[in-house]
Amino acid sequence: SADLYEVDGTIRDEVFEYGAFVQSRMHAAGVVCSDCHNAHSGALRAPGNAVCTQCHNGTGEPVRPAIRGDGLRAGDYDSPAHHHHAAGSPGAQCQACHMPGKVYMGNDLRHDHGFTSPDPAQARALGHDDACLQCHAGEAEGPLIDAFRRWYPEHQPRDGGYARALFQARGGEAGAAGALFEQLARQDLPALRRAALLSELPAYPSARAGQAVRD
Repeated sequence: SADLYEVDGTIRDEVFEYGAFVQSRMHAAGVVCSDCHNAHSGALRAPGNAVCTQCHNGTGEPVRPAIRGDGLRAGDYDSPAHHHHAAGSPGAQCQACHMPGKVYMGNDLRHDHGFTSPDPAQARALGHDDACLQCHAGEAEGPLIDAFRRWYPEHQPRDGGYARALFQARGGEAGAAGALFEQLARQDLPALRRAALLSELPAYPSARAGQAVRD
């Protein structure tokens, strides 16, 4: 719901990290908690970025055969050529961009486990949080968005339009019902996201909406 999750599925209020994880492409590919964490201590299996480069590296091969690797692209992700920050700096950490954290109850830092990519332009358009804007709070947003576009000219939202559809529905915008139906027709939609979309349908009552719920 809007009070718990941002429209892009990232954590907003105090929720379990698992809720974001089950919305992630990594979860859909077969990644499990123990691929990154020790199952008994919860500690990371490797220090810093090394836990991510188990799979996201020059070979593009997943760390376990059971993990689907068709979505992996070989590359040197732990380099300034990818993250555009000084090596070893906070901005060079994978989690800074792909797992931004929030502090709950004054002392509980929780990292988002949706493994989303930053998108400052969409964040401003749809009003959700963003790793770039969060780290560079207080700075002019225009130059930041321009820099992001220069660095990642081919970037496109990888959620298939989910965030925009949910934004339209929650804001009562023109075309919202059609956007909801388009998303609900997808076969690759995580269950939590499907539930979030379904919960918006009462605002758009129709025979088609009733059929979408039954389906």
